[in-house]
Parts: sequence; C-alpha cells; structure tokens
Amino acid sequence: TAFGYEKEIADLKSRHERTKREIEEVGHEKEKTFSRILELERILEGVQERRVEIEGMKKGMLSRLSVLSIDGEAKKKESASLGECLKEVHSRLNALKQIEMGYEWLPEGIGILGVIADFVSVPRGYERALEAAFGDRLKWVLVKESEEALRAVDSLKERSIGRGTFVPIVNNGKKNGHFEKNGKDTVPLWEMIKVEGIDRGVIEDMLRGVFVVSSLREAINLRDEIEEGTFVTPDGDLLHPTGAISGGVSTEGVFERKREIEELSSQIQSLDMKLSKVLKEIDMNREEVEKLQGAIEDIEKESVRVGIEEAEIRKDISNLQDSITKIERRYEIIGFDIRGIDSEIQEKEAGLK
Repeated sequence: TAFGYEKEIADLKSRHERTKREIEEVGHEKEKTFSRILELERILEGVQERRVEIEGMKKGMLSRLSVLSIDGEAKKKESASLGECLKEVHSRLNALKQIEMGYEWLPEGIGILGVIADFVSVPRGYERALEAAFGDRLKWVLVKESEEALRAVDSLKERSIGRGTFVPIVNNGKKNGHFEKNGKDTVPLWEMIKVEGIDRGVIEDMLRGVFVVSSLREAINLRDEIEEGTFVTPDGDLLHPTGAISGGVSTEGVFERKREIEELSSQIQSLDMKLSKVLKEIDMNREEVEKLQGAIEDIEKESVRVGIEEAEIRKDISNLQDSITKIERRYEIIGFDIRGIDSEIQEKEAGLK
C-alpha cells in the first residue's frame, strides 16, 4: 500500500542519514590519521638527523681518542727517555763531585774557603793552559789568616796524614814582578781568568809572568823578548823560565772537570724542566682521555635512546598506515551501502507513482 511505501521510504532516508554521518566520521578519522602520520614522519626525520649527527660526533670523538692515545704513548716514551737521561747525568755529576776535596781532617775553627780551583774559571779551550800554569798550586787551600794556615799545618803533623799548602787571603797582595804585554800582544794568562769569591789579586800574583802562546815553538821565539816569562799553550805544554819544557798528552783536569760539573748542572736543570713539562702534558692527556671516554659513553647512550625512539615512531607509522587501509575499506563499504540505500529509495518512490 501507499502508506507502507511511505514508511519504508522514511526508514531508508533515516538509514541514509545515519550512514552519511558514519561515512563523514570515517572521512574525518582518515584525515586525522593522515595528519598524524605526517606529524610522525616529520618527527622521524628529525630523529634520523639527530642519529646521523650523533654518529658523526662519535666518529670524531673516537678519532680524537685515537690521536690522544698515540700522543699519550709517545709522551710516556719521551718521559722514560728523559728519566733515563736525567739518571745518567746525575750519576756522572755525583761521580765528579765525589772527586772534590773534603776537609774533614782539619780541626774545628779553621776558616777553610776552598782550594784555588774553586774560585777560578777560564774561557773554554784554555782549561789545560791554566792547569799547567798553576800546577800543584791548584790544590793549595785558601784560608782567611796566617794563624789558621799554621794551625792547619800543625794538624797535618799531629795526624801524620801528609803535607798541604795553605794560602792566607789577608794581606796577600804583594806582586812578584812586573810584566807587560810584548810588541806581539802576547796575552798574559791572568787577564783571561775569572775570579769569584776572593780578592782577584791573590790569584793574579800566582800568574804574574805567565803568557798564553799558540805553540811551544812560538814560546821559544818569544823567550828572548820576555825574560823570566813562563809560556803555556792551550794544550797545557809549558816553557819554564829556566828553559825546561813540559808537555805531552794531558788527561781531564780540574778546570775541565769543573766546567763539566757546571754544564751537567745546567743540563739537569734543563732536563728537569723538560720532564716536568712532559709529565704535565701526560696528566693533561689523561684528563682529556677520561673526559672524552665519558662523553663517548653519554653519546652511545643517547644513540641507543634515539634508536629506540626511531623504532617506536616507525612502528606507530606502520600501525597508522594499517589503520588507513582499514578505514579506506570501511569507507568503501559504507559508500556501497549508501548507494544501495539510494537505489532502494528511488525504487520505492517510483512505486508510489
């Protein structure tokens, strides 16, 4: 009947409205899901960029750590080498210092200043000349006054331990002759020496009349021009005023040993400074390595965290893409239902006519 068709048409239209709302909701859900996927893809892109950045940072840190490791080993070897060198120099210096004279045999109260060699130095190359000129006088002991020299001699006699020569520095300034440079500018030895710690006159008096020449032959040629002069060569060969000649091969003497002690002391100071610098660099290297290792541990932890975050985002995107597929299927089904309802409505309305 007409009334029955109208009721069916009304029911179909009501169903059509419900289905239409449903397909709109599905459409909104689809748009929302697409929007969330795009948002996650942007986040994923940032996470991937951070992962690449972390990998670059870690690579740089590992490269720096390798350089520090190599540098640290090199510094340790340098430190060991400097330590060995320092040990050898100390050993040599101690051996030389043990050769120096002690004065334990003297009674208390004698003002010993040292032996003559302690207060005199000469330019490099003239050590043997000065030693030859001084001879045994290098071992002479300087004291303050004549009374102390007498007490020292008495002490030697009482202990029966040999002989010694003691030079009082007070009132010791009497000249033993007057010598000038000759026409050929032969250099007096006393002009070449350096005296520290005592009156220079004490030493000059011992070297009056001693001249430095290049060879014994030159000394013989000059002998007639400088009477009573003593001539000495840089090698230590000597022409005495009497005409006697002393020479040959000289071993290391007091002044060469003294110069070596000074040079070794300076070398020890330099080695100490170098070793101190290297040890400081080793400490700095170790501190940087420790900091770098800590930074690498932190970056590795962040790398793991970023990896987990990336995996979770990818999983979320995959799930959303699956949801899109299901939504699209549902959308198709609902669309098919709407078309079916529309077809039925048209048939019913045609039946009413």
